[in-house]
Amino acid sequence: MDLDLAGKRVLVTGASRGIGLATVEAFLAEGAEVVAVSRKSTPELEATGATFVSADLLDPAAPRRVLDTVLANDPRLDVLVNNAGGGDVAEADLLDPIGGSGAVWSGVLALNLGAAVEMTRAALPALSRARGAIVNISSSSARDPRGVPLSYAAAKAGLSAFSRGLAEKLGETGVRVNVVTPGATRTAILTSPDGYVGRLSASMGIDQETVLAAMPEQSGMVTGKLIEPAEIARRCSCWHRRRCPARWAPTGPSTGASSRHRKRPADPSAPRARGDRVLRPRQHRVGARRSIVDAVFGADLQCKPVPERLAHPHRRAGASWPRA
Repeated sequence: MDLDLAGKRVLVTGASRGIGLATVEAFLAEGAEVVAVSRKSTPELEATGATFVSADLLDPAAPRRVLDTVLANDPRLDVLVNNAGGGDVAEADLLDPIGGSGAVWSGVLALNLGAAVEMTRAALPALSRARGAIVNISSSSARDPRGVPLSYAAAKAGLSAFSRGLAEKLGETGVRVNVVTPGATRTAILTSPDGYVGRLSASMGIDQETVLAAMPEQSGMVTGKLIEPAEIARRCSCWHRRRCPARWAPTGPSTGASSRHRKRPADPSAPRARGDRVLRPRQHRVGARRSIVDAVFGADLQCKPVPERLAHPHRRAGASWPRA
């Protein structure tokens, strides 16, 4: 599939492994020029041939230094992918109902939310000149925080809210903002013995493979398997196109086609509450059909652009489904 990426300049954070590395590979495969940002490189990243910039995005000044370096010889920037995230939580904090100490919260919020905000701030002038795109990697835990540290879920919820608000404000500038919300993905955080799942399994005396095997079902993923990083990368590489003008990709259901929030009511003729909205029967049937589409085709397909004539006056600069 030709994504019209040849010659485009792309910056990916958290690029040394997992979703970030897969995203670098996906953009390179389409002919883009990719700048990969992470604290340290890896043999896998070096093998891609992407331009590498070392930076610790926990340092508030690092994003500005990164952009100064990246734009010094070439002022172009077409796509920013804010993927840096995760964070280490001490074993003592894994079972803490609050999700860790104040220092843990500060670090997790800085990496998963603050880094994306500051990278966006530094990159926005260049992206505005190119009428480019911003893709933020959130998580399904932004909607359903079970099974992850609460600090991480809260940070990802903040990133999703930031993405939506930014999309509203940038709608008239031509800069597109989207957020991808993957569910449980096969990355080192889940599969490594030193990752979150490995340490949590050890602290509870449960075999890690048993926990991994149960995760798709526990997460409500109808596919019954973990998501591969390449699936998320393909989604990221599509959002830059002007033919895909959605300003904000709703946060659920996400890749893996979670159906947890779409169960049929006992009485199909009765309205169904969701948050502060009430879905009438016809709207519920539409939601059920979309669950099937999501299961077949993957992430965030509900971000169909809203026709101008249907958009609420206050939302015409952005796009999402019309509210009930």
